[in-house]
Amino acid sequence: MYAFLWDSKPDKISRKQLIRQYGEGGLKMIDINYYINSLKCSWIKRIFDENNNGQWKIIYTHVLGKYGGKLLFECELNQNIIKYQFNKKTFIKDILLAWTDIRKKESIPICKQVIWNNKNILVGNKAIFYKEWSDKGINYIEDLFDYRINQFHSFQYLKELYDLSNREVMHYNQLLSSIPSQWKKCVSKEQINNNTQTRLINTLFKTKQTNKTLYDHQVNDEDKCDIKAQSKWEKELEDSEINWKNTYQNIFKTTIDTKHRNFQYKYLMRIIPTNKLLLKYKIKASSICDFCGTNVEEIRHLFWECAHIQHFWSNIANYLKSVNFSIELNYKTISLGLENKNNHNNILAKNFIILSAKYFIFKKKCLNELPIANNFISYLKKQI
Repeated sequence: MYAFLWDSKPDKISRKQLIRQYGEGGLKMIDINYYINSLKCSWIKRIFDENNNGQWKIIYTHVLGKYGGKLLFECELNQNIIKYQFNKKTFIKDILLAWTDIRKKESIPICKQVIWNNKNILVGNKAIFYKEWSDKGINYIEDLFDYRINQFHSFQYLKELYDLSNREVMHYNQLLSSIPSQWKKCVSKEQINNNTQTRLINTLFKTKQTNKTLYDHQVNDEDKCDIKAQSKWEKELEDSEINWKNTYQNIFKTTIDTKHRNFQYKYLMRIIPTNKLLLKYKIKASSICDFCGTNVEEIRHLFWECAHIQHFWSNIANYLKSVNFSIELNYKTISLGLENKNNHNNILAKNFIILSAKYFIFKKKCLNELPIANNFISYLKKQI
């Protein structure tokens, strides 16, 4: 996929950036691993769907029931626990591994942590699950803690509250000693109802777009990478208040032409192949501008400062003024376009003209021809 995108050449933009939304400087490129995770985990909803009475569900609900059923998908699992408990049950193992990967950054308060199958609560280096306790309602750390006196319940109290047998005292002592000491210090400071966060598993059962919800969750969980081109534009234009979300979205509002979109995205990312860049890659022997032959050809010079380009923009501005459609042209305007928060048709048209003119300049550069305003007007009419 990336070989197709970059024509089998090295990536010029971070893959973490490309998978993000348009307004974040991305191209909604598919992350194949996230996509596969989403497909696998969509089976969770199918397995626990009460309206689905398929016979195929019986074996999976039976196996999962031994470890807490739906509660298993709230547990803090890791690969070792999953592979140990479900080594021969490949289908469930794959789902759980994908699910663990999806919710790896989900932050759950200590009091809301599930006790069972928890990678942080181990007895003999193994995760624990007491089905009898779980069935009676003991599932979370808060179920063991008395917030009135800020300490864990005694076994005697739990025995009476949940109707446990005397022989469970050993299990209780093992469990209590396995809870991390840091948790014991923190849990007393937490409030029992302080969890305002919706668990991912609950979001999964509410949504109608299962795959999209799971995929978007993974993309949004990904650490945002700094877009170096943005800081370069801000420095060059001496403006640190640029509305980048609007600037990126303008690409897709202004035109449906894929060549123009592709060009403007590369322009904003500053990867347009100017002679300065081509010399660096040893594709050209000189960095001098193809049009004027005097200055170094970089983005600012090629699309704005070159004497031939200044003449080109001046002729376009005069033509538009003659048909009562004036545009205030400057380097910032031709680079980022006009801000258009309300999709105003007049601004969309101006942005389309500016983008078409820039693409026309670049096209003529590739053909080793000078851009002429009259030729551009004909080109623009065809584009419209």
